[in-house]
Amino acid sequence: MILVDGKQRSWSVWLGRTGHHFGILNGWTQFKKANGVQVGDTYKFELTNNGTIPIVHFHYKYSGKDAIVDGQKETSH
Repeated sequence: MILVDGKQRSWSVWLGRTGHHFGILNGWTQFKKANGVQVGDTYKFELTNNGTIPIVHFHYKYSGKDAIVDGQKETSH
């Protein structure tokens, strides 16, 4: 899967099973360091292309209805 941040930078990551859950197994450490992601931060992943290699956009500091995305307020419809 490819993760794309708000600056349109991309990282290849691998998804897989960890116990009874699925998660990002490879690539997450580099991605979170480059984007300053900390424990307790809120964010969402938006699947934008479900092709052979899925592309997912990362929205940082997401809080539902009134999210802050890439430094700008986003209102859900």
